[in-house]
Amino acid sequence: MPLNNTQFSLSLELTRLQPLQFLSDNIGSATVDLLRRFQNSGSDVLAENDLAELFKFHQIDDNMAKIFEEAIVRPQRPIWTSFRPLVERIWLDNRPGPTVMRAVKQREYFPMVIECSFLAWIHERRSLATAFKRFFEKDLEDAPPEILAANPKEENIVGIIKACEDQTAAFSWEGYLRAASADLHLSAGQILSPLPPVVFRSALRMLPTVQSLYRQRTMVITRSKGDGVCATIVWAHHILGFNVLTNTYIDDPDSIENTGPRQSVLFGKSVEPAQVILNLEKRCSIPSVVLKAESETLFRFVPDIDEPVIDAIYKIPARGFGKHVFETLNFKEGKDSAIYQMVHITCAFVMILSRHLSGSNHPAGAFPMELHNSPKANRWCSISEQQLIRIMCLTFDNAGLDTATVEKYAVIYSGKPLEEHLEVPRPIYIAYRATHGDGLDDKLLKFLWRAAVDHMRKLSVLILALSFVRNCAELSDFLLCNAENFSTIVEAHPLSRFVKDWDGKSRINVSANTWFHAVALLVGGHKAKLDYGSKSLLSSHGWSVFISTYGTPDPSLTDAGYITIYPGVPSRDGIRKHAIIDGPIKRTLISAK
Repeated sequence: MPLNNTQFSLSLELTRLQPLQFLSDNIGSATVDLLRRFQNSGSDVLAENDLAELFKFHQIDDNMAKIFEEAIVRPQRPIWTSFRPLVERIWLDNRPGPTVMRAVKQREYFPMVIECSFLAWIHERRSLATAFKRFFEKDLEDAPPEILAANPKEENIVGIIKACEDQTAAFSWEGYLRAASADLHLSAGQILSPLPPVVFRSALRMLPTVQSLYRQRTMVITRSKGDGVCATIVWAHHILGFNVLTNTYIDDPDSIENTGPRQSVLFGKSVEPAQVILNLEKRCSIPSVVLKAESETLFRFVPDIDEPVIDAIYKIPARGFGKHVFETLNFKEGKDSAIYQMVHITCAFVMILSRHLSGSNHPAGAFPMELHNSPKANRWCSISEQQLIRIMCLTFDNAGLDTATVEKYAVIYSGKPLEEHLEVPRPIYIAYRATHGDGLDDKLLKFLWRAAVDHMRKLSVLILALSFVRNCAELSDFLLCNAENFSTIVEAHPLSRFVKDWDGKSRINVSANTWFHAVALLVGGHKAKLDYGSKSLLSSHGWSVFISTYGTPDPSLTDAGYITIYPGVPSRDGIRKHAIIDGPIKRTLISAK
């Protein structure tokens, strides 16, 4: 084509496919009440209009649209759970908000909501908003002077993504991602990989072109295996209804070159041609995306040098979260046996730590003697073994937990630091040997075992924290962030850092806020910046975690140190916020004595 700029040229081609119906035509008739409701929800009407323009030609698959709408608009919950009173006119609001309700009634907004819901499931919202912002800015640079191109603020885009997350949290994308992974035999880490920026921006341009000019256009993506592959398949096949053909080399552990036999997997109807083709290479230094008309290349997208990556922040239900953490470990043989042992060692760590907990919010000598003898004085450092076992089974999704094996490991490791000098169980050693062969020397074994112990130690802190959740019935669906980056997230918690250097014998003094902050870290994800002294409620991805004093009219009924979780976002007078902040309090979360 004679046009100079690829992105703007493709925009012009897209406008010729069908008559435009500008969403902005209706903005002038919007009432102040409508604008206020969007603002109160954290979104922005004009920015939503701009973002919806990007998705206006995306035709959502009918079956997906029906399933998605039924999940978010008519959730299978009693009506009284839509509002939960917290304190001082603050309620936990679990209803679909104005962004979703408008999308249901005005279908031109629906593609934006469902696709932002999906993209936010696997990408961190700030970096995703940055990718959208760069896309708008590129349009603005390349557009002729007489065309007024949209350029919403990045903060407003963040607000829209957050609104879509909050209002569509009842729908889970995990099953679709795992189904794509199973068909391609990808690892757990590959499921979690985000879209490369070049694929993200080219998909926004090319997918509607391919969809509208059916059989005349094909989108061909060439990149490394596992590099955002599951996300691409779910977006193109499940959401937009494309036939997606993947071509990949059959795994050969002795070769990293693009040679050898290939296999193809088709997602869609075999009688129809593929509209999206994924060529997955073992080594691909420069990924590319090409729009083709038969054998002719119309457009080619390649990465920009200064293009920032889009961070992953995958969300996983608490049920089975521990299994997902261990699935990210690299074993070629003996994986099931090794993970079985790691599950039981983690649970043994939980038992050991729980038997050394003590706590107080008062400095030594300042805690009244009569309160020391109160049954509620140190509730946050005392938990029954039955409750611990219940949460262990949930975290590992009842992965054949044997309490006798747990206790055996607890006896072996008691009184010792929980670090790499602990003896490596033989099934785990055999799995390492099968994976690394003769390359498994003492140095590599120490490195691998240190990483495994680090995962187990941090998982034990999470299990302890979840054991102090007051309403355990909600835990199964409770969304936690990013099993792949789990270790980095939990490293920010004081108890995790303390246990790393713990001698295995001294008492561990925890405060009443310790468990709330541990869970809050995994609710917010790796970009969350928590002020440990002030927040008492944190909400993200449509779920809220808060201290147990909320919703309790009588302070004497409060379980100090316990936490509560529910789906919903705190709201007062229709204004939704994502945190409740108390006065600043300086407090030591963890210490030894």
